[in-house]
Amino acid sequence: MKVKIVASVLSATLVLSSIGGSYALANSSHMISTGVKYTSYENADITNHDLYKRLTKDKQKEFMEIVKGTNLNYQQQVQLLKDRENMGQEQEKTLKVSLIKKAAKILAAKLGEKSIADIADYLFDWEDNLQQGIENYLVDKAGWNTTVAHWTAKTIMFILF
Repeated sequence: MKVKIVASVLSATLVLSSIGGSYALANSSHMISTGVKYTSYENADITNHDLYKRLTKDKQKEFMEIVKGTNLNYQQQVQLLKDRENMGQEQEKTLKVSLIKKAAKILAAKLGEKSIADIADYLFDWEDNLQQGIENYLVDKAGWNTTVAHWTAKTIMFILF
């Protein structure tokens, strides 16, 4: 039974072909036009594409050298530009995620070493001269906001001691 179903499906397989500038679906008995116009990309100019225009002049020149050296058609050129853009986004995300993971691992390791009293001191009112010195340096010399400097100094002291 399954073999007959597969055989009947295979015998009526539709083939996509280009006829008279439009796509047509064809089986062994008749042709059905879909009415969708076929667009030839062979002569399209990649320099008009948005992804190409976003490249710097140096990158555009480099891209054109690659295209000329490999004889890529328009669709392959567009795919190459898309892959390049996706690669940049993936690398940026990966870098941010890896930095956050490393910081979280360091903090988790330090939290494992600290007692509840140390954590409470960190969160509420523990200060000493070294922490105040770091905070003053960040505000006066580095130009940081006082709140950011305060919590950065507290975090540094918490991690180091």
